Amino acid sequence: MSLLIKGGVTSFINLTDTPASYTGEAAKVAAVNTGEDALEFIDPPERAAPSFSCVEPQQFRPGVAMTWGDFDLSKLVPDGATGAIFHLINNDVGQERLFGLRKKDSIDNYTGCLKRNSHSWAIVGLDENKKCQGFCEETATADFLLIGYTGQNFTFFPNGYNIEPASKTTWVDTDLSSYCPGAIGAIIEFATHSDDQDMFGARKHGSTDDRHGGGHHTWMVVGLDANQHIDLYDEDWPTGTDAFNLIGYITAGVTFYTNADDIAPAADGAYHSVSLAGFLANPIIAFIELDSSALAEDWAIRKNWAQGEIYCDCNNHNFAIVHPNTPDALIDIKLSDAAIKLYLLGIG
Repeated sequence: MSLLIKGGVTSFINLTDTPASYTGEAAKVAAVNTGEDALEFIDPPERAAPSFSCVEPQQFRPGVAMTWGDFDLSKLVPDGATGAIFHLINNDVGQERLFGLRKKDSIDNYTGCLKRNSHSWAIVGLDENKKCQGFCEETATADFLLIGYTGQNFTFFPNGYNIEPASKTTWVDTDLSSYCPGAIGAIIEFATHSDDQDMFGARKHGSTDDRHGGGHHTWMVVGLDANQHIDLYDEDWPTGTDAFNLIGYITAGVTFYTNADDIAPAADGAYHSVSLAGFLANPIIAFIELDSSALAEDWAIRKNWAQGEIYCDCNNHNFAIVHPNTPDALIDIKLSDAAIKLYLLGIG
């Protein structure tokens, strides 16, 4: 014997604890109300961008030399993206050239140089329209390659804070807790006057690392201790510093090491695959510091062979932000001189 029940509710809106109509509710979703006794329609929650993600390299350049120009990333990064990661290249083999990056509408104006025939990495905030600004001395020889973006765990200030240490030629314990609440890492733009060089360093507080080579214009991503302290080093030699410009901070998604591991392979002018799997399974991003006594030697770091060849001067003190290959966690590194050392500061 079977029982057939007729006359039940056949429409969602005819239930006693649901909205009475679909009119005007297009694209909304059903959710339990605050009284926890019925359903209602609400706007769908925004999807947060991941902590960081990588994109196929996209080239940007300011339209006019010696002028800040907008970089519109709205078609390349998702809603919720807070910052952008760039690979900077000075292709001029004979002359140092001025470069700059800043958040759109910032009044920061640091335009230190990249050495001739050299490259580095930078990270910069985006405004609500997913724009930042770039600056270069010579548009024909400057490359700003967008390689990735950051999400909700990366916060960028509209304008940076100069945290240059007052004491020189020594490591200075610097408290960033008022700027970077709950942070595990700091994002610092180091800038010198024009094409001048200065000896500088940054390390997680409590570290015994002692790297403070010479550099020009560099972006550093460095760990903070549990109290948001960092150690900074500034020598003001051979020339003075413009700023240790604190432009943002990180609250989650990255492991920063108190003392960094040397991951440099053999320096023989050939690519070597270096595995980061022992630090983290399936990493998306690696923060690397270069320290070298060989100023004019060459280096390259890339995800894999498909990323092409960018192999040029290393400078004495430099930083890289690299996307390891998936899923084997390998990065390709090529060095021309054994004096070049590479240290893994953090991974996510």
